[in-house]
Amino acid sequence: MNTAMREDYLQVVRDAFSEYTDFSLDDVSSEDSLIRAHFTYQGSPLTLYVSNPGNTYLRSIMVCIEDRVADELKIPAHYMRYNDKDKRSMLCLLDKEQHVLSAYSLSELIDLYLGQTQSLLSLSPRQKETEYLKEFEFYWDAACKTDGNTDNQAEVYLPELETASLLNCWYTKDNGKGKYVLFPESIAFNSRNIPKGSKSTAIYIPIESPNGIIPPQGNIPWSAHDLLNIACNQTKDRISTDSYAFLRDLQIDNYQKVVVFSFSQPESVAITVAGVLSFKSNSKKSFISKIQEDFKSFTPVKSSRMDMKYLHERVGQYYSVFPSVLLIGCGSVGSYILPELINLGAVNIGISDPDEFASGNALRHYLGPRSHGYHKTASMKFFMEYENPLVSIEVIPNILDMNDSDLAEILSKYQVVIVAVGGTDLQRRFNYHFSQISPTSWFLYNWLDAAGKGSHVLAMRYSHKGCFNCLFFDNGEPISKNKVSYTDGTERVIGNGCGGSFSPYGNNVLVRNTSLALSVLQGIFDGSIVQNTVASIRNDFSSLESSITIAPIINTSFAEERCDICGHI
Repeated sequence: MNTAMREDYLQVVRDAFSEYTDFSLDDVSSEDSLIRAHFTYQGSPLTLYVSNPGNTYLRSIMVCIEDRVADELKIPAHYMRYNDKDKRSMLCLLDKEQHVLSAYSLSELIDLYLGQTQSLLSLSPRQKETEYLKEFEFYWDAACKTDGNTDNQAEVYLPELETASLLNCWYTKDNGKGKYVLFPESIAFNSRNIPKGSKSTAIYIPIESPNGIIPPQGNIPWSAHDLLNIACNQTKDRISTDSYAFLRDLQIDNYQKVVVFSFSQPESVAITVAGVLSFKSNSKKSFISKIQEDFKSFTPVKSSRMDMKYLHERVGQYYSVFPSVLLIGCGSVGSYILPELINLGAVNIGISDPDEFASGNALRHYLGPRSHGYHKTASMKFFMEYENPLVSIEVIPNILDMNDSDLAEILSKYQVVIVAVGGTDLQRRFNYHFSQISPTSWFLYNWLDAAGKGSHVLAMRYSHKGCFNCLFFDNGEPISKNKVSYTDGTERVIGNGCGGSFSPYGNNVLVRNTSLALSVLQGIFDGSIVQNTVASIRNDFSSLESSITIAPIINTSFAEERCDICGHI
């Protein structure tokens, strides 16, 4: 930057500091594209750095402080310690999601940072405690260290009841990495994720009143006093009466015990942390007595919480037990629906499709070309269960080969059945087959028009009028074309050899279709769909506007009295 510009920027910094009487600006200088301002707060030195002051897009600001000064000022959360040779660290001042920093002028930006710095340095003791709770997991993870040469981590599944209890604890160690898997008896893992290693128990302690609890830090580990302040300090009601009674009666006869804590804060996801509590002896005593008399150390362990309740809360969804779902068809349509069922919370899923995957469908299927020649159901089961420990997928043989008795037994296990098979004749055949056994489940027929011109979902029960076959009647007369179809005869069909063909469409169609299917499914769950209903959308990608416009048509009066399947109801 030239001399005139440099002086302008330096003056902006001086003017900004003149508004803050708590800060004393010692000197401000510039070098290349960096401005450095040394100032003090209550006699303690800090430094403001501004890089690229003239470039709105590359400009950045930070306030740095020496570790010893931070300790003297008792700076709470939002303090980032760096182990560089200068022992200078940075104040974490902003929630950057709440500010468009590139829209600020240099003067406004410096004022924003100085204001945040002043607020952070002048917090009351109670406010500091609150800030620690907001950043509890950050400080906890920062305090985690390797145990000897082992980097331990924990995979945590909490029980639904929020009272102190024992969890199953499995531990494995491999190549310098240790892993705890902590879960209640109610948790069932699929066959690909069954815990292994040495088995013991861990202690779960839900905290009801976390105010005043300071997380361990690198130079300030938790002591016996800190643990007792949670487990048995009834004057502050940190835990419930039932939790205290459980911990008071709990007997410990080990050198170590894994402990999991959790608590909630307003406008924040639940916080869960874990650590290893070590004792001087393995003499049998109550949990509280062991801490009072045999405490050796407490070592924080990084953890990831993976129970369904937390995963729902983490993305802002209401948690409830998801019904069991049978998905018939794992082709393009079904393969897009299956992972989204899991993301909705489904854990008990059946899938049925007798076909093998062909690599040519890779660009409109969950599976990639390397799955060519493998059975779709086997591959989908492997990938879904591998990534989701609580999801259990049952592969169902070809349903059309079953007799009515076996089919009825299968359908009785699932509250929702999604039919996502290609081909109208096959869909009508399924519809007839199911109608013969009068199942009580909800059924979702999901299909695409030729060339993906339309997406349709029929939500129905066989105890109500209106089935898939009704869509091939119009005012009492049978027709050869589905009456809700958007096709007009101009659709392109691609030959596939030996009398075979397929309809060209891509993942843009499948994404919209999956959204439609999930919306109808949620309508069933929340009670907004109570009668047999067809929902349809047109897929038109001829313009940007039509590509992103979804105008569903909802039809609840499609039932036909002359339908030979449901007309007699």
